[in-house]
Amino acid sequence: EYSVQVAAFNERAQAADAVARFRERGIVARVEGQGPRGDAPPFRVRVGRFPSRAAAEAERRQLAARGTPGFV
Repeated sequence: EYSVQVAAFNERAQAADAVARFRERGIVARVEGQGPRGDAPPFRVRVGRFPSRAAAEAERRQLAARGTPGFV
């Protein structure tokens, strides 16, 4: 499974705020933290769950065209 990472933060609240801003723009995003419970930084903001790297790259290009850089 592949995703496009569009941001990362040391604080979960900052990541959650970023997710809200992306959703306001029609981009469905989620926060993923580190550690066994996902409660340790960095808190990564990611878009999509794609079955292939090619599909994730296609989404990354679309996001970049809309002003949101990221990487797979």
